[in-house]
Amino acid sequence: MSEEKEHPTIKEAQDNVDISKANSEFLAVGVITYKTLGINKEFALACMQELATRRKNGEDFNYEDYIDEEIKKFPTRNDTDFIKVSKSLLNKSKIKNPFIIKK
Repeated sequence: MSEEKEHPTIKEAQDNVDISKANSEFLAVGVITYKTLGINKEFALACMQELATRRKNGEDFNYEDYIDEEIKKFPTRNDTDFIKVSKSLLNKSKIKNPFIIKK
């Protein structure tokens, strides 16, 4: 009997995200994840590129301040409580419609 996966892995989810259609808060969380945990660098770079493109095209989402303010909520590396960090990232993942699946 094979078990179906209830949730995709982070890599599977990222591979199925059409970054150009994802909301800006989700893209900022991609950057926050890299800056706080040091993971998913390529995804974070793609998110930053898309945020910069949107700014150039007139979007007024202040992603720099959003990222800075959210990072301040994380514990420092010397005092890292990984359960707290994980819960914070899980709360960020509840942003409305973060995944737009490629078709």
